[in-house]
Amino acid sequence: MPVLTIPDEKWTCAVDEPTNVVSLTGVGGFPDVAQCAMQCTGDVDCSGFNVKVDVKLCEMYSYFPARFALVPGCEYRQVSINILSVYIFTARQHSLLCRALY
Repeated sequence: MPVLTIPDEKWTCAVDEPTNVVSLTGVGGFPDVAQCAMQCTGDVDCSGFNVKVDVKLCEMYSYFPARFALVPGCEYRQVSINILSVYIFTARQHSLLCRALY
């Protein structure tokens, strides 16, 4: 499942009310964005999330937010599922990259 960002806006953050908020613990040594992606993909209603690295929070959305702002330390990621592909997530430079396996 690819994780997408809004191009050229590193700190683009959804500012609508999140559906669910979870604390990021740092368990397993995964970057915050990877932990938040795992939380979101484990929730069948989650369609996207903010990862707030400065306060270690994952804000999940069951809808596509309507309002965004540039907020330092916060990034919005959209999640989509493609049943026909398998994806591997690798962390590099604090962003989540996806490669499809065919």
